[in-house]
Amino acid sequence: MKKKFIVIILLLISFITTNNYACFAEQANSSVPKMLQDIKGKDELTGYINKIESIRANISTIDISPATAKEKPDEIKKQINLYLSELSAIQNSLKNFDKKYSDSQSDLL
Repeated sequence: MKKKFIVIILLLISFITTNNYACFAEQANSSVPKMLQDIKGKDELTGYINKIESIRANISTIDISPATAKEKPDEIKKQINLYLSELSAIQNSLKNFDKKYSDSQSDLL
């Protein structure tokens, strides 16, 4: 009997915590004002942010150690320059994005 009671309480607790996360997500969506839900270029901007995240994740794959720095300095330099050029391209895209939407309503969150 005691084990059944404990199992029932654990199930109730898990249902309550699962439901709370859903409620918080619904509140977060409803707390954003209507005029800010339709920000111009939102998908384009999220695309740039996702590209930056992937570059940051991939840049850690460059193996730089004293041994590899002596053995493959040109390859390491090539990899670093590749990531720098990708970041530079995103920076230029963000500047163009800023020019493109400079006349839009300011997006203050």
